[in-house]
Amino acid sequence: MDMISIVFAVVLVVLTIVLTVVGIQVVMVLMEVRKTLKHINETVELVQVKVENIAMPLRSLTSAMDGMKTGMQVAQGVVEWINRKKK
Repeated sequence: MDMISIVFAVVLVVLTIVLTVVGIQVVMVLMEVRKTLKHINETVELVQVKVENIAMPLRSLTSAMDGMKTGMQVAQGVVEWINRKKK
């Protein structure tokens, strides 16, 4: 064998080993990213549930305030109607 053929064979073996190690590292990093994203997703879902639990009473309060506003408008209309009747 020629010296160039031996050098190419050694370089090929070294590159194969390096690329295999790099591939394994990439797979391990991707597995860690997947695990982290699952954890982030669980946290976001938990926060969403908590925010929804906080927002629900506020929506009820807003509905109650709208009902009271409508009731006050009705009462004001009745009072105006009574005042017109008195005159």
